[in-house]
Amino acid sequence: MTNTLKAGKAELKAIGISLHKISGEYKVYPKGTIGQAYFTDCLQDAVGTGKEMARAKLLTYASAAVCAMIDDARIREHAKNIVALFLMEQGKPFAEAHAEAQTQVNNSPLNLLKKIIAEGCK
Repeated sequence: MTNTLKAGKAELKAIGISLHKISGEYKVYPKGTIGQAYFTDCLQDAVGTGKEMARAKLLTYASAAVCAMIDDARIREHAKNIVALFLMEQGKPFAEAHAEAQTQVNNSPLNLLKKIIAEGCK
């Protein structure tokens, strides 16, 4: 259980989530995606929500990596779309997100898995 803002920030920072206290409310969001912020007046709720955000990010990459390794054009396209949506949520423009996603899916599904493992070990 996290009892202080400092401890909550440290815990969430390690898994790629930002936590701030503004005017009595806690603001939680994945780094680089302020538009997806969650606000609450409870520190425990903020930390729990932050952990769920990190899990969702991890599952996004996991499903993309699995799809990318299957030798089926429709499934690989699905993997590309998953990664592109995630990149756009992080603020990348549509065209740039889709181009980067195409590269990741076509050239490096194993690197996607490495990213999943690295994110999961934080």
